[in-house]
Amino acid sequence: LLTTNKNLKIYRMDIGIDKLEMIHEDHHGHGKHKHKLFHDPHIWLSFDNMIIIANNTKKALVELDPSNKVYYENNYESLIEEIIKIKNKAKDELKFKKDKSFLVFHPAWGYLAKEFSLNQIAVEVEGKEPSPKEMKTIIDTARSKGINVIFIQPQISTKTVDKLSKELNATIIKINPLEYNWLKNMKYVLDNIAKGLK
Repeated sequence: LLTTNKNLKIYRMDIGIDKLEMIHEDHHGHGKHKHKLFHDPHIWLSFDNMIIIANNTKKALVELDPSNKVYYENNYESLIEEIIKIKNKAKDELKFKKDKSFLVFHPAWGYLAKEFSLNQIAVEVEGKEPSPKEMKTIIDTARSKGINVIFIQPQISTKTVDKLSKELNATIIKINPLEYNWLKNMKYVLDNIAKGLK
């Protein structure tokens, strides 16, 4: 984009966000595993991160459209109030569930888990379906932690999830990390995680 339009303004919404590291195993080179670290890109799935993103957005809009500064600042304040209200309610619901684990297909909820001292266990391994050995580990771990709910994205429908559901006698609940109404979605996700945690 910058090569075709050198005057294009870019405003980074992730400035100030402490990114979580994820490990990717590289299966090349004489059977040896090399570990590459990369950052979890799902930064918007956290209340604390969204406050930072909202502030970065407000600053960019004020710079681009200074005549409407008060309008942007008022909207920003209203949004922050809503975010804090939902976060505090969730904190209250989850206060006795610290260090509990929940099972997801795609590991999108790491920031949310960290924010509420929970553990996300992902079915998907490095963007791929788990091998039979990995599947056994997931089932054993889920059983030992009493997990009976699997959270999947609406776009995902796999035999792996169906098999897991039968093995664990677990309910499948769809949660969408890309839902348009972020506030409503985060409330829905946290309500379901709170209900699903034993």
